[in-house]
Amino acid sequence: RLGRLFLPQEPELPRAAAGALASFMLRPDHLARAGRELASWSQTMALARAADLPDTLPVTPLGTAGPAGVGLPTRLAGARAVVHATRALSDSLRSR
Repeated sequence: RLGRLFLPQEPELPRAAAGALASFMLRPDHLARAGRELASWSQTMALARAADLPDTLPVTPLGTAGPAGVGLPTRLAGARAVVHATRALSDSLRSR
């Protein structure tokens, strides 16, 4: 039941795709990996705060929802913005 916290509350996916996503998100092996990730969340956030990022790095605000300290995009556009920003940062850091 705890895993249901991580399911999208307002999915923009077709019903069949949303069902497949829910099945994956609630698999025991996925929940075990997610638990390990959450257990190291504080360390991950400390590393993120200490990262040397370029001053020119574009920032894209997006809405999130989830338990305290964990933000999950609430809309498909937000998830796409995260992917785009991650790729841009990766490309920027590679070109240094």
